Amino acid sequence: MILKATVLLIALFALQRVWQLSPGFGIHSKGYIHRPGPCRTVKPIQTGSEDITLTDNGIAFISSGLRLNLCKQLFDKKIQQFTGRIYKFNFNDPGHAAVEVALPRELEKDFNPHGVSHWKDASSDELWLFVVNHRKDNDNVEVMKYNHELNSLSLVRSVQSTMFTSVNDILAVGPNSFYASNDGYFHGCLRPLEVVVGLALGSVVFFDGVTASLVVQRQSDLNSMALSKDGTRLFLTKTFEQQINIFNISKENGNLMFDRAIDVGVSIDNIYADPVSDDLWLGAHSSMFLLSQHMTNLDVKAPSKVVRVHPLGLETDRFESYELHSPFGDDGRLISGSSSAVYYQEKMLVGSISDTLVFCDIIV
Repeated sequence: MILKATVLLIALFALQRVWQLSPGFGIHSKGYIHRPGPCRTVKPIQTGSEDITLTDNGIAFISSGLRLNLCKQLFDKKIQQFTGRIYKFNFNDPGHAAVEVALPRELEKDFNPHGVSHWKDASSDELWLFVVNHRKDNDNVEVMKYNHELNSLSLVRSVQSTMFTSVNDILAVGPNSFYASNDGYFHGCLRPLEVVVGLALGSVVFFDGVTASLVVQRQSDLNSMALSKDGTRLFLTKTFEQQINIFNISKENGNLMFDRAIDVGVSIDNIYADPVSDDLWLGAHSSMFLLSQHMTNLDVKAPSKVVRVHPLGLETDRFESYELHSPFGDDGRLISGSSSAVYYQEKMLVGSISDTLVFCDIIV
């Protein structure tokens, strides 16, 4: 009797989790083609453009070649052959291809980039690039200085912490300080189980240049982060829950205080906050089901989608009300598995987990 009751409880729990995840999984969702203007792929990127960070003068740095630190048996074998790279794209000269940035010698043989962010010194124009690097043994945050003339990166420091359990994204808030989001705890084949069971093992870590501290704990489904234009709020995406969580940032110690959630209605990957308008640009997945098929076999196409969240509130509370727009959609033939989107002066880049990079002129 006890055994039957236990089995029934497990079955009910499993059904509940399937029901909770089903909207985000989008089994019946389709990809619809929608263009804001002329769009094209950007050469030479063919192995993903998972995350993009954009400077105030229109220079985009793109992480490419992500080898997912999950259950390898579930993914296309070609993904494990990818080479980690950083590319640069100039919005001011969009007719040219993306250019590969030379990596520090220390990272040439152990570079598996995921989230990327930057910090720019307003007085000197010095630029630091922060990259989540899934090294062979652990997750590091690589802090690198960019040389404009040589188009190269030099390693400033590699930050490690026991709090870095499964780092997804990075958000630089100074030349030595950042937030790092853990999308979970386990690696390998335990990760899918962690998602299905709904273990709340995700977190956000704040590193002040010396010490790491947990500022968000016991959360599930955490993904990417962005900073509001006034630097007082942090935006954090939750993929399956299809939400953006907004936190107020403590000026004293970097702690995060939850303010509100924005429901987007589609599975969100990376987020970009426009420093001019405060619009939020989201790389999104119309169907996590089709995305999973694509990641199993890269020849299978997965739809792509970009969402723009336009705030309507006053300056004191910009996201008290908002509008949702969808400036870009694709059925997977131009770009599969969109993961990021950034905007600059009526132009847009759309990145992907393991596919191409797309540039669009925005004329509508």
